[in-house]
Amino acid sequence: MGKRLLIVESPGKTRKLSQILGSEWIVKASMGHVRELASDGIDSLNFDLEGNSVHCRYVMRGDRGKETIQQLQSAVKQVETVDSRY
Repeated sequence: MGKRLLIVESPGKTRKLSQILGSEWIVKASMGHVRELASDGIDSLNFDLEGNSVHCRYVMRGDRGKETIQQLQSAVKQVETVDSRY
């Protein structure tokens, strides 16, 4: 079995979880909310309705959010399985 990635919200949890899970796991933190709903669309509701579907649009929460997403995307490329717990 290849490496697995666990994404948690709090960076304070990563070290302890890494110790518990062992070397098969990479544990990364999202550092809280990294994106939010955009403020455009019909009546600035941040989503579009298409038939029975709702399509939400998101924007990064500043440079920190963009950097965190890039780091997580890089980590995903190193593993076979991704799991997240908040």
